[in-house]
Amino acid sequence: MAKTKFSKLAYIFAMIIYGTCGIFSKYIHISSGFIVFSRAFIGSIILALYLIIRKKKIDFDIIKKNLKYLILAGACIGCNWMCLFSSYNYVSVAVASFCNYLAPAFFIIATIIIFREKTSLFKIICFIIALVGILLLSGVLSDDNSMNYKGIILGIGAALFYVAFLVFNRFVKGVDPVEKVLIELVVVSIVTAPYAFISLDYSNLSFDFNTIILILVLGVFHTGFAYLLYIGSREYLSSQSIAIYSYFEPIVAVILSYFLLKEDLSLLGLIGGVLILTSTFVYEIINQHEKKKIENNL
Repeated sequence: MAKTKFSKLAYIFAMIIYGTCGIFSKYIHISSGFIVFSRAFIGSIILALYLIIRKKKIDFDIIKKNLKYLILAGACIGCNWMCLFSSYNYVSVAVASFCNYLAPAFFIIATIIIFREKTSLFKIICFIIALVGILLLSGVLSDDNSMNYKGIILGIGAALFYVAFLVFNRFVKGVDPVEKVLIELVVVSIVTAPYAFISLDYSNLSFDFNTIILILVLGVFHTGFAYLLYIGSREYLSSQSIAIYSYFEPIVAVILSYFLLKEDLSLLGLIGGVLILTSTFVYEIINQHEKKKIENNL
């Protein structure tokens, strides 16, 4: 019971940490490519140190069997971060976060096309609601000329890459969760390194004290530490609890975007964001209900 309570708090704390990523990135005046590379590189060092301290031997045979899908999943999460952090440069943290949360809606379609899974009418309705939400959020229906559509497209791109990440992760079997994330972060570092260093403006490059501290915080705290909290708490929580507590991430991002960054969100945009989050929440609840039904029939 005590472990479950601690795991709930740990998981919620991890989601709150993830929700502040966009806020921190707004204060780092370096290319988004370099931010993503730094975050992944430092995060992978933290996870490697964790495994060394715990004297945990890596099962290279299992990793070798899953290497193809681990590399593909890592590349996709790297692209997800690249799109998301780039999106922050064009739209508010709230709008980018809402776009990124379209992933569950897109995943419905992915499971139908790729895994040939049957879906319910309720899930299709959830997908349609999410699409209505993104229309309202984009400002297309309200003649909102202040919205930067490049940021919206990048946010949607982040969601699509996250779906690809989820799909490839489905094929990964038997790999320790910490080892899996470590390998995927190493892949992110390798994939993003060329763009990270090419995209730097060397003529105006300045690594001041604040920039270095913020990059270290994103790597150590938002990646290494947050992943360890996330991984360690999941095994003691039900899938339904995980689905519910995950919503702390976008809610924190929206609140901090408004109060700290003074980023406004139109009423229609807010309604659109609520529709996206509601559709994904209902989808998760339906999903868990269907899983329980299948388990009970076995």
